[in-house]
Amino acid sequence: MDYFRSVQESNSTLRTRNNNLYDLTSTSVGIIGLGAIGSFTASALSRSAVRHLILVDDDIVGPENIGVQDFTIPQIGMTKESAVYQNCMSINPNAYLQHEKYRVEGSHMPYYLRNDDVSVHVMAVDSMESRVVIAKAYFDWVIKARQVNRLFIDARMGAETLQLYLFQHNAEPPSNNLHDYMDTWYSDEDGDIEPCARRATAYCSTFAGSIITSEIVKWVQGNPIRTNSLVFNFPSLLLDADVTYPKAVAES
Repeated sequence: MDYFRSVQESNSTLRTRNNNLYDLTSTSVGIIGLGAIGSFTASALSRSAVRHLILVDDDIVGPENIGVQDFTIPQIGMTKESAVYQNCMSINPNAYLQHEKYRVEGSHMPYYLRNDDVSVHVMAVDSMESRVVIAKAYFDWVIKARQVNRLFIDARMGAETLQLYLFQHNAEPPSNNLHDYMDTWYSDEDGDIEPCARRATAYCSTFAGSIITSEIVKWVQGNPIRTNSLVFNFPSLLLDADVTYPKAVAES
């Protein structure tokens, strides 16, 4: 209990072993989609002492999620955003977390995209149709509101292949990356056809959360993110920053 109280009083305890490596305590991150990628990313960021997280999802934790997502059996039946909130608060009770049950529909923009305090946005939803709705809303907001110092990450998992697409807005005026984003997009029919719970694995999910956190650390520190796209295939251990997803799968 004395240790728990000390964590409540300060984030310094969480940063004891990485204090000289990075500091994410003033970074705000919004995550939409809290399945395999999103749930482990939220946990990794909480362990990295991120104080402000906005957690968005509309799904319920089911038994099939336990082996591939960062949930436990007692959380079955909870909304995923509530369960991730519970996990993150158990890691860092000093955090300021917001969570909302939300379904992407039409062209309506999730409220967290309109939050000027959020500098990093992670998109980890299942549907490619939902992704393009969110991406269009995000890039439109960046241009119209002249947002700078923003990082947008689209994280996808197909079979045992992780894809990351990163879009930085570091200078005024902000650039509209929608065209570049659409070059990475494909329809749900062209993607992996297996249900999310079947195509995800625990080792893929934990790796995804770690890689995303690492890229956020680089961006916050002002270090160069050396690629705008990353594809990692677990069976072949192929890591390529320039190849497209269909090509990576074909070569694995």
